[in-house]
Amino acid sequence: MIKTFFKEHKIHKKIAQNMDWIFIFNIPYFFILWMIFSWGMSTSYYSQNISNYSYFSTDITLYQFIFFLGLTLLLGGINIHNQLDDLVFLLDWSSSDSGKYKRQLKYLYVCPNFINTKPAKICSIISVSIGLLLISLYSFFVLGLLIFYCYLNLFLYKKYIIIDSFKQLILRCFFILLSNFVLFLSGWAYFGIDYYISIIKYTPLFIMAVLPIILINEVVSYNNYSNKETEHRIFINNNRKNIAFLSLLLMVSLFFYSYYSSNPDPVSSHFSIITTPFLIYTFLRSSNKDYIRSFRYPIMILNILLSWTLFPFLFLAQFIIYYLSKYYYWHRFNIHFPKFIIDENE
Repeated sequence: MIKTFFKEHKIHKKIAQNMDWIFIFNIPYFFILWMIFSWGMSTSYYSQNISNYSYFSTDITLYQFIFFLGLTLLLGGINIHNQLDDLVFLLDWSSSDSGKYKRQLKYLYVCPNFINTKPAKICSIISVSIGLLLISLYSFFVLGLLIFYCYLNLFLYKKYIIIDSFKQLILRCFFILLSNFVLFLSGWAYFGIDYYISIIKYTPLFIMAVLPIILINEVVSYNNYSNKETEHRIFINNNRKNIAFLSLLLMVSLFFYSYYSSNPDPVSSHFSIITTPFLIYTFLRSSNKDYIRSFRYPIMILNILLSWTLFPFLFLAQFIIYYLSKYYYWHRFNIHFPKFIIDENE
């Protein structure tokens, strides 16, 4: 009865309308962004043997709260900007006679479905500015890295959206990898940079862990864009099995690298051994749902490994986002999102 009330009662449609300005920040994407930053924190923790941070700590100071609030605003503002770039370069989105975009709920974009692009741009600028200001109060080292992260996403992201050849695919994957690595380094610098040389040892580890997910995502995203862009990316779909094999090879290499390294990393070694079976199945069968699993599940696994060991607040934040997003997207877009259960027709 309670489930029916939350799912079908008309009052929730009105409540969801008032949540548009929250979800314009592309809240579900924080499953990835917070995870990468926290992963950087965890590798710094294990490599530096930090003594002033307790394992599975639930303590948080005012400065730390302000920092993560600023980080969230910064990343949210960038999310808005990136989605606006997607709207221009990737999506087949028609407009009305007045020039405004028509509502197309097949695209899970709050802007321009429910919020116009002009106020969205203003919101993005304000959010990024406030985020940088709040972060500067905590750490200038992290601020410098995040400013570089802003530069990559606000000015260079649009140059690597269009893919029409293997060369463009490689450049796009490298750009996404670099952008995520900068965010990873920001998490590393959160605890200081006394042992910054150690990051060299973790660079191959990061590449082998993240690149498979990036590659699999390009296969999953094949049918999510305009007809023209889908035609450009047909070579990705034709080589999906090769992409699955490369992703599997990288993940297996990650396990041996992290397990036999002079400084073993428990997060990456556990992540690789849990994720590998999904990639094996993807390579052998190569159905659409296998690729979706190989993208969604590694993200879930890494979040669990981080939040159930070092960072309990990450679990709390992701728990809230998951159920809040399911509530919003059901009542606003009439779709179950996000979800980890893969339907047979996907």
